[in-house]
Amino acid sequence: TDLKSVRAFSYLKVRGGDLDRIRRLLETLPEVKELHFLTGDWDILVVLDFAATVGNKRRVLDFVTDRIRGIPEILDTSTVVPEYSLTKFPLT
Repeated sequence: TDLKSVRAFSYLKVRGGDLDRIRRLLETLPEVKELHFLTGDWDILVVLDFAATVGNKRRVLDFVTDRIRGIPEILDTSTVVPEYSLTKFPLT
């Protein structure tokens, strides 16, 4: 399926604390579509989704900088915005 929106993938490094509180906070953001809790260098992988418009990369940057990095427990982020994507998962 060709995607009709822009997806971004953001890895989050979290200071030790209440992951359930951070999960609940991230779940309230409509742009957050998936949360994956990881082991290793990064703690959470967040799948973000934005309506396709001009300036998408800037919208992603602003969202990650303002909304996600604004969470006190978030120590670092690494965000990828694909140039082109395909998925086999149904999009709803």
